Amino acid sequence: MRITAGLFSLFAAVGAAPRLAAQDTLALHGGWQIQSSARAGRDGARISSAQFATRGWYRATVPSTVVGALVDDGVYPDPFYAMNLRKIPGMSYKIGQNFVHYPMDSTSPFAVPWWYRTTFRVPASMRNRHVTLRLDGINYRANVWLNGKRIADSTAIAGTYRRYALDITDAIAKSGKNTLAIEIFAPTPADLQTTWVDWNPSPPDKDMGMWQPAVLEATGDVAVRHPQVISHVDTATLKRADLTVGTTLHNLATYPVAGELTAKIAGVTVHRQVKLAAHDSVYVQFTPDSFPQLRVQNPRLWWPAQLGTPNLYTLDVSFRPNDNAGPSDRKIVRVGILRLPPRERAQTLWCQADTDLIGDCRTQLALEREHADRFGIE
Repeated sequence: MRITAGLFSLFAAVGAAPRLAAQDTLALHGGWQIQSSARAGRDGARISSAQFATRGWYRATVPSTVVGALVDDGVYPDPFYAMNLRKIPGMSYKIGQNFVHYPMDSTSPFAVPWWYRTTFRVPASMRNRHVTLRLDGINYRANVWLNGKRIADSTAIAGTYRRYALDITDAIAKSGKNTLAIEIFAPTPADLQTTWVDWNPSPPDKDMGMWQPAVLEATGDVAVRHPQVISHVDTATLKRADLTVGTTLHNLATYPVAGELTAKIAGVTVHRQVKLAAHDSVYVQFTPDSFPQLRVQNPRLWWPAQLGTPNLYTLDVSFRPNDNAGPSDRKIVRVGILRLPPRERAQTLWCQADTDLIGDCRTQLALEREHADRFGIE
């Protein structure tokens, strides 16, 4: 019997992001404003204060890039029409050049940081819980300020493809208005960033901005993060899949917490006890060797639409402290059990990028092939 490894986290994340109960999350989508630091200055404590005036700032939503928001606000014309893109200030590179390899011109309006700013109120359901600010995509570096206090700087917030979870429990106003201000820096030529090609040219801001959602999440002492399923399918018969369920647990409390981690998938429920030190973060797995019920018989496999049915399972992961009647946190994601070996995927699976945000589209094959070559998986 031949077993082939398949990691199906990219498609699960695209298909349905992790979610909590509705009352435990708040998406910070609308009500944003942006402005250049050349006009607003660099004083984050002042800009993130309730008294700061934003007269003359531009309207924005998140996700967005700076240029995208300025186009939406009518500052610049549609960059996809005629030569409008070349008319936007900062388009100093020659046609056909890959802008990521060149620094911005010092006269570009995007050579300086830009601010994203919004205000919000904490829902009543969050007020007696730990509140985390989740930033799913910042391009490229950022200083994050909340109510006059810097909660993260550009040494910690750096990287286009990283996700951040910032504990803001002690910085938020539980009953009043909160002001969030994020100072964002564009990537430099040395940074691992979004790339472009000559027939899909780079915008002058190099995609600077908040290109993925910003969300508030409320949890108990322990947060469940990044649940995943790794599937090993018997490719000879397609009648068995060995599932490994993993997740990261993060203790937000100043004291140790012990409790039960539970995972449910494909009609199977597994439990294990976990103890976390104060502010500890651990990755926990349920493997088929320790939990034989994760050897699923006759799995409903995920197939590309052209080849079959893209079946999905619901993965439900929760953590319940031993001294508490209710769950501290819970995440639900949709996942697929994948069968195709890596080398076959090139002919069937392609990623499709939003050209407003990502210029470089890589196939899932390339990612899997790199993983397979590195770890010796056939």
